[in-house]
Amino acid sequence: GYNTNRGLRIDIKLRPDTLEGFYPYNFLVSTLIHELSHNWVGEHNALFWTNYAQMRVEYFHRHAAMAAVGYRVQGQTTAQLAGVEKACAGGMQSICEAVRYDCAKEMRPHGIPVNVVLPHIMAKAQELPSIDVAAETLRSELGLTGQKLGGENDLGGGSARELALAAAERRAQRHKSEKDDSRPAQ
Repeated sequence: GYNTNRGLRIDIKLRPDTLEGFYPYNFLVSTLIHELSHNWVGEHNALFWTNYAQMRVEYFHRHAAMAAVGYRVQGQTTAQLAGVEKACAGGMQSICEAVRYDCAKEMRPHGIPVNVVLPHIMAKAQELPSIDVAAETLRSELGLTGQKLGGENDLGGGSARELALAAAERRAQRHKSEKDDSRPAQ
């Protein structure tokens, strides 16, 4: 990837130089997080790798929370789609281990031992809410009520178009009710 002017423009290569296929999604996201880390620190020093590692912990944490909510896209969790389900499945301990492993591999060519960022990985993991608490917050933020995008749902079935229409009608009814409730009594 390339980061120009501390994030004014970030370019990510989607294909290898051979133009055979595309890079895997998890590789692209890792590259994007790497380039985003350059918004704050230009050099590949310990501060850069600390920022990168902590952003990776947050990324995995979000996928773990979405899996805990039961959020699905075409029947798969976002962690499965992103290719990080193994890292997210064991909670914060496996997330920290996955980030440590990834960082060790990426930091090696820069001559920085992973032990430099390990305390910061653990600190970020402790700073974040538990995955269960994050899942409840996410459920509330997204207004999830057992619905699963592209998967099974509790709305009685129907095509995607019918479900979208029903959701739009529910939103319109809620909006109308809220509008009626906000009118002053006469």
